[in-house]
Amino acid sequence: MNELKVFKNAETGIQVRVMENEDRSISINAEDTARGFGWTQEKNGKTYVKWERINEFCRQLGFSPQVGKDDYIPEPLFYRLGMKANNEAANNYQNWLAFEVIPSIRKTGSYETPKKEAAHKVQIPSPVNTAAKILKDTYADAGVDPMFIAVAVNNLYKESTGYDSGIPLLTEEAHLYDKTAIAEKFGICSKSGKPHPQAAGAIISKLEISADECVNTPYNRNGHSGVDVQYKESVCGKVEEWLNYHGYPTEITSESGKKLNVTYK
Repeated sequence: MNELKVFKNAETGIQVRVMENEDRSISINAEDTARGFGWTQEKNGKTYVKWERINEFCRQLGFSPQVGKDDYIPEPLFYRLGMKANNEAANNYQNWLAFEVIPSIRKTGSYETPKKEAAHKVQIPSPVNTAAKILKDTYADAGVDPMFIAVAVNNLYKESTGYDSGIPLLTEEAHLYDKTAIAEKFGICSKSGKPHPQAAGAIISKLEISADECVNTPYNRNGHSGVDVQYKESVCGKVEEWLNYHGYPTEITSESGKKLNVTYK
């Protein structure tokens, strides 16, 4: 049975309702999420949630059902919504849940408000928080998917403080492939026998691919960093269909009109 737990941050006064599901996953109340992220407005002395805003963000992130006061959202969506809230109060709220409440629930089944003098409380230095904000803003401006921004921020905190929030952002089921991985998957090679990412990219450019089938992800390889496009499993299926339909051609034309010589393993 799903178990509802209610927690309150003694320092900020913010309350959050959290649901621990039968499969041990965590869901967070939608209204508490909106209030914690600052998506509210004052009217006639009362505070109202901007439901249009949170639902628009949910739609942008591929979560189509409308959410309301009594609804709960899955934990990964909560973190992705956190990327949309760019203010100090929202960062503190998300850090409280991500680094204290949820890990504690997952480990012990409950969360006890820590005393101020508790030695085990995670202390995050201001320079680390500043670096995390710069990282978030930079990747957001580059169009990196919020899920991967959350992973990058979590890794920054882990490397800087030794603390891992344990957020289940990416699972083994969420397979993503770059052009090299797609070339390897289907044996698309150059004459030297090495994977041919340019040829894989040429095939992809000929396909009808929706925006939700590709993801912008950060990379850091051989001293170089930037943003790369990775593709979901459905794109691999379309590449395979294209290869079968065209009989695994030994010459593929790129978008620029260049002829690419291809072999197959």
